[in-house]
Amino acid sequence: MKRIFTLIFTVLLTYGVMPAQTSGGPDAYGYMWYDSNDAMGPTYNWIDITTLPGAIEVTTLDDDNFVGPFPIGFSFPYYWYTVDQFWIGSNGYIKFDPSGQIASPFPGTMPTPGPPNDVLSIFTADINYSKVGTASTNPAQCFYWTNAAADSCIVSYINAPFWTNGNPSFTGSNTFQIIMTTSDSSVTFQYMTQTGTTQNDDIVVGIENNSGSVGLLHSIDTYPASSYAIHFDAPDSSTFQVNDASLTYAANPTNGGFFLSSNGAGYNMTAEIANTGNQALAPFNVQGRIINAIFQQQVIDNQMSNALTPGQTQSITFAAPFTPTTSEIFTYTATTQLLGDATPTNDQQIIEIISVDTNVVDIELKYENGTQTGDIAWAGGGGGTGMEFVPPFYPLEITELKAYITANTYLAGFSLQILDDDGPGGAPGTVLDSIYVSGPTVLLGAYNPVVLSTPITITDGNFYVGWFMDGDGVAIGSSNIPPISNRSYEILGSSWAPYRSRSTEDFMITVTTQNPFLGVDDIQSNNNIGDVYPNPSSRLVYLDYEFETPMKNLDYKIYDMLGKVVAYSQLSDNLHGTGTIELNVSELPTGTYIVRFDSDNNKFEKKFTVGK
Repeated sequence: MKRIFTLIFTVLLTYGVMPAQTSGGPDAYGYMWYDSNDAMGPTYNWIDITTLPGAIEVTTLDDDNFVGPFPIGFSFPYYWYTVDQFWIGSNGYIKFDPSGQIASPFPGTMPTPGPPNDVLSIFTADINYSKVGTASTNPAQCFYWTNAAADSCIVSYINAPFWTNGNPSFTGSNTFQIIMTTSDSSVTFQYMTQTGTTQNDDIVVGIENNSGSVGLLHSIDTYPASSYAIHFDAPDSSTFQVNDASLTYAANPTNGGFFLSSNGAGYNMTAEIANTGNQALAPFNVQGRIINAIFQQQVIDNQMSNALTPGQTQSITFAAPFTPTTSEIFTYTATTQLLGDATPTNDQQIIEIISVDTNVVDIELKYENGTQTGDIAWAGGGGGTGMEFVPPFYPLEITELKAYITANTYLAGFSLQILDDDGPGGAPGTVLDSIYVSGPTVLLGAYNPVVLSTPITITDGNFYVGWFMDGDGVAIGSSNIPPISNRSYEILGSSWAPYRSRSTEDFMITVTTQNPFLGVDDIQSNNNIGDVYPNPSSRLVYLDYEFETPMKNLDYKIYDMLGKVVAYSQLSDNLHGTGTIELNVSELPTGTYIVRFDSDNNKFEKKFTVGK
């Protein structure tokens, strides 16, 4: 699916035709490609796997997502290493690398060093596997099969249309497949039928290795012919030598940002390194370093690796602890430092660490610093975005959500959802709460707060917050100011997928949380606010208070049951003693409301009803 940016530009492209050449290569390792028009090429011979014993239909593909891993069924030799599992991308590719997805706009060449790597682009284009809404009649299917002899694995995309911004939201039809054969380490692409066009003829066909530094491009912006085949032929042997130490991940396998308590125990930096070349490596230095937002070094440590054989990995734990004492954003950088490294682009991982004060009542969790640099809305007015949150402690109570809205051309509404991480592999699963914000009440150029009527308690794991469009023209803000959390998602159809620009953008979603153990006895001392009276009321309501400790910066907000702020006022500073607070609710519509009082270290919430 196409994302809509505030910045609009026009590009002139030429409609693609099949290249006149019938072969290509070799790449640096020695792979060649031949097509079915070449004397040395393959004969097109479609293999129908849909009825073969053991064939599996892949039913979880959507618009712009990937699923897996799936077992190949054998160790498949690919470049100088072997692979035994893969992921299937809805946009016409498979990959051996679990990180990242490929979505429009697509790479203009292959190989590319940016993630994901280890990609085989069979027919990578804006293909739509969604079957909801305007795509409910989508005929697309996908099947996967590996044979009992353990020498062939096939993935077939069947009747897969392109995405289009219309009703229905798909057009054309494409049936193609990839065949991996272990006997000769070859890869074959086959194209049964191809009809229709995709936006900007944005297509790429080719293969690349695990670092994105070696690969073979077949074509870009070009539609393959029907009844056509391409064979990628591995060399019988290769003199290609590569010394490559890579930083597989830092802190966690997804290189995702996380939160730390500025009042808690220290953190020891961790990383995983790998020998991703084909030569044995002697020990080399690995460095971990943390700086703050003004580039002041907080901690640095160096560890020597073991000697690593090709394909071998090693976990690193740095000895120097990081113990933040202030609430701010830090950058953790882990780097391999191998002399003569062939692929510098995979030597480093950068992780965002956010330190928060966990001794206050309201603890805000967000990955950006409040500076909006971009925004996003999906064509068609559906879909959404999401962020994954890693709590700094457990249990944790979620009391409020905020989304920064930049535009709302047609007064569309939106909803915010909290989801548990009980889906497959820790993916978004159970919806814990969902709150709708109507279009006319949306604030532009600001965070839109929604208060949960009942706090959600997180006792372990991560949680997700999703923002969902309810029509065209409503856009959520994003920020590209580093460090980036690498925890953003795009939501299209019924699928959450890693956001196509997650390494460079965070969505502006904030979660307000509380520590349930910091209750009245710990935080509020002997300060107290009584219940609302009279309740219900049509004009004035009152609350009696008793503050033994002065209440600094005390204010109140009144929220409706959709979580929208409908009234706000600052009360007297340093209010203490006993007294009564009077609120005029005569301008509020009939309904139930929550009034929330906040000071520097105190919070009270009371519910009341307005009747006429």
